[in-house]
Amino acid sequence: MEHHIVLRDLAEQIPQVDAAWIAANTSPETERTDQHRQSLALSDALFGELEAADLIVIGLPVYNFGVPASLKAWIDQVCRAQRTFRYTPDGPKGLLEGKRAIVVYAARGTAMGSSIDFASFYLRRVLGTGDPLAG
Repeated sequence: MEHHIVLRDLAEQIPQVDAAWIAANTSPETERTDQHRQSLALSDALFGELEAADLIVIGLPVYNFGVPASLKAWIDQVCRAQRTFRYTPDGPKGLLEGKRAIVVYAARGTAMGSSIDFASFYLRRVLGTGDPLAG
C-alpha cells in the first residue's frame, strides 16, 4: 500500500483572512472573478490537502491558553461554509466525513481539559464541527 504524506509547517506564513478573501468566499462560485479565485487559491489548496487526507495530525502547542496564531490562520483558511461545513437547524455539520484527526497537545501550566484550556475545546469544536463535550 502506498502512502502519501503532506507536511504543512505552519511556521511558514499562512495569511490572515482579509476583506478580499471574505468577498471571494461569500461570492457564488459561478460569479467569482479572477481576483476572487486568486484570493482563495491558498485556501483551495489547503482544502484539497484536507479532502485528500485520511488522517490529519496536528501539533498543538498552547500559548496563553489558546491556539497559536499560525494555526488559527490555517483554520480560518480551511473552514469554509458549504465546503468544509454547512449550517443546519441543529448547528454546523462537517462535510469532510471519514477523516481521523490526531492532536498532539503540548502545554506548560495549561492542563488539557482544565478550566483554562481554551485550545483543545476550540480545536475539538473545529475538527468535529459539533459539541466538543459530547465525546
